[in-house]
Amino acid sequence: MEQLRKRTRVGRNKEKNKDENTKNCKNISKSWQKLTYDVLCIIFKYLNGLDLSNASQVCRSWLEVANSEKRTRGPSCFIRSTREMRYTSSSWDGVKKEIIECSTVKPSLSVFFTVGNEGSLSQRCHCDYLPSNCDSISLNTYGVVINNAESEEDSENIVCMFFPEVPNIKISTLTFNVYDWKNLKETYCDQLKSEFETPFNNDCRKTSCLILLCDWSGRSIALSLLKSSKNWFPNKRASIWGGIAKNLSVCTSINNARVCKNSANCVAIIISGIQMRTCSVLLDANCNTKERVEDKLRTFKDSVQLKKHSIGFMFACCVRGTNTFKERNVESTIFKGFFPRVPLVGCFGDGEFGRKLLNETCKRKRVKWYNSESTAFMILTYN
Repeated sequence: MEQLRKRTRVGRNKEKNKDENTKNCKNISKSWQKLTYDVLCIIFKYLNGLDLSNASQVCRSWLEVANSEKRTRGPSCFIRSTREMRYTSSSWDGVKKEIIECSTVKPSLSVFFTVGNEGSLSQRCHCDYLPSNCDSISLNTYGVVINNAESEEDSENIVCMFFPEVPNIKISTLTFNVYDWKNLKETYCDQLKSEFETPFNNDCRKTSCLILLCDWSGRSIALSLLKSSKNWFPNKRASIWGGIAKNLSVCTSINNARVCKNSANCVAIIISGIQMRTCSVLLDANCNTKERVEDKLRTFKDSVQLKKHSIGFMFACCVRGTNTFKERNVESTIFKGFFPRVPLVGCFGDGEFGRKLLNETCKRKRVKWYNSESTAFMILTYN
C-alpha cells in the first residue's frame, strides 16, 4: 500500500512538471510573437557577425531578418590597440577572441596586419575562434594601414579585415613551402592556373583577383608564380595585388577541417565571382610627389565603377610613407579622397606585386609585376 502511494505521488509530480514545461513553452512562444519584424531589425543591427549568424538559426522569421541585415554589411575592417583591449598581450587567446568578436560579419576570409617580431599575434593560430570554413592569413609587417592612417613601425596596433560569406563569390587559398617547392614547382604553377581558370569556364561574366603574399624566404616562389601566370593571366577580368612581408602564417580550411601551416612561405588567394569587379593600380618609384600620386589615382578612379559593397587594399614599400613624402598618411589620404566610402586596409613591406592600369602606356617592353619602392592598390567591389 505504501509503495502504491509513492508511485502515485511520483506520477503526480511528473504530470505537474510536464504542465509547468508546457506553460513555459507557451510563454516563450508568446514572447517570440511580441518580437515583430521591425523590433528584430533594430536588435540585429547591434549583433556582431557570429552572433547574427547564430540568431538566423532560431526560426524562419529570424532567418529572414538576419539575411536582410547581412545584405547591408560589407567587409569588416577595423584597428585595435593592444593597450585598449580587456586582455593583455600575454593572454593571446583572449586578444584573438576579442578581435574576432568585433567583426560585423561571419567571415570566409580573414587577414591580420601587425608590426613586430615573430612572437607577435601574427604568428599565432586563430582557428579556435573562426568559422570552420574561414581561411586566415596573418602578416607581420613594417607598418599597417587603415583608411587614411598609416602607422609605420607601430607594434601596438592590429589591423583586421574580415571578408563575409557572399553568394556567387568563391575564395580559394593555396599555400606553398620552400621545402617542397623544388620538387613540386610545375605542379604548383599548374594548380594555381587551374584554380584561377576554373571560375571562368562557361561564364564570361565572372571576374577574379589574385592576392599573392609571402615572406622573404618565399620570394622566389612568388616570383616563379608571377612569371608563370603572365602567360595565361586574363588581363581584362582580373587584378593582382600583394607583396613581401616580414613573416607569414596561414590557416586554411579543407573539407571543413583546419590545416594550420605556420611555416608557409607563400600564399595565393583567388577571389572569383559573378557580381563583382576588381581593379588595381601600381604607383611606381616615379610617383614620389603628392601631385603625381593624385594624378595617378584620379586616372584610377575613372576606371572603377563601385557597386554596393567595396574593400580597398594597399601594399606600400617600407621606403615610402614619411621617407618619401616627408609627411604622414599621404597616399592613404589621397586614396580616401577619391574613394571616401571604400574602407582601406594594408601594410608596408619589402617588395610589391601589382601592375599598371591596362589603358596606361608603358615605355618598357617587359612589364614588371614585381616592384620596389612602389605602392600597389586594389579595389574589390560587389553587389
